[in-house]
Amino acid sequence: MNKIKLIIIALTSVLSIKCQIGGTGVYDAKTHGGCSGNGVTQDATNLQNLINAVPAGSTIKFEGGNFAINTALTFSKLLFFEGINASITTTANIQIFSML
Repeated sequence: MNKIKLIIIALTSVLSIKCQIGGTGVYDAKTHGGCSGNGVTQDATNLQNLINAVPAGSTIKFEGGNFAINTALTFSKLLFFEGINASITTTANIQIFSML
């Protein structure tokens, strides 16, 4: 199993600047995406659905959990990812994110 620690990419000052230039919001992987973050249940489908649903420029937040991903996630728009006490575990040798 590969374990990847998420890096916090959104600092308070960055978020306030983003809001001033029309940022589109923060979406929690658990609350808005239905991910479990328990390290056992596969979260790939729910996370992909969230990626597809949020508008470009949004931030997807991973907070307090271990998100199990068993397939590559694809996206074709600019998104930001924020991790707070979170990790992603893959069950295969995959590239987790790919741009279309």
